[in-house]
Amino acid sequence: RGSVGQDSSGHGRSSSTTDTEAESNHFVVDMRATANVRTVSECVGYTVDAASIIAAIRSRPTAVRFFRQRAQKNFVRGIFRRICDMSFAEEGLLDMLWEALRHRLYSPGSVLAREGDVEDSIRFLARGEAHVRKAESGIAILEVLEAPAHFGESGLLDEPRAYPATITAQTECNVYRLTKADFDAISERYPHFREPLVHLAHA
Repeated sequence: RGSVGQDSSGHGRSSSTTDTEAESNHFVVDMRATANVRTVSECVGYTVDAASIIAAIRSRPTAVRFFRQRAQKNFVRGIFRRICDMSFAEEGLLDMLWEALRHRLYSPGSVLAREGDVEDSIRFLARGEAHVRKAESGIAILEVLEAPAHFGESGLLDEPRAYPATITAQTECNVYRLTKADFDAISERYPHFREPLVHLAHA
C-alpha cells in the first residue's frame, strides 16, 4: 500500500510516493494525441521529428525560454480546459496559475484522497488512472478517474465538504493541486476566473 507524498512548494520541486523517493520532473510530457484532425479540403503537411526540434531550440537560449513559457501556458490551459475556457486567458493569469499549481507523483496503490478527510484544494489528475471506493462498498469500484480529471473542488469554498469516498492510484499518477489561498489571490486579480470554479465547487 502506497503512502501519500508531500506537496512540492510551487514549481521548484516535486515530490514522489515511489519506494525510492526519487524526485520527479515537474513538467510532465504526454506524447499521446489529444485530438483527431481531419482534412476538409486539399492539404499539404510537413513533419519534423522531435529530436531535430529539440536540438534547434537548445542551440538558441532565447528559443529555449520562449518554448518553455509556451509549454507552461499550454499545460495550464489543458489542466483547466474541462472547467472553463482558457483559450483567451491573459498571460498574467496563466503565469500565476503555473506558479501556484503544486505537484505530487503517486505510485500505484497510493491514496490520492481519503474518505472523510476535508477537501482542502482542487486537484487535477494530469496523468494516470485512479479508482474511487467507499468503505461501505468494500472493494467495489464506484468510479474510474482517467486523466484529465479533477476532484476536491469544494476545497475552494469557505465551508469545504469532506471527501465522500477514497481515491486510490491504480497506475502512476501525476496530480496538481490549487489551494484556496492561491485561488483567492488569483481571483482577486482576475475576478472572471473565480465564477466557473465556484460554480463547479457548489455543484
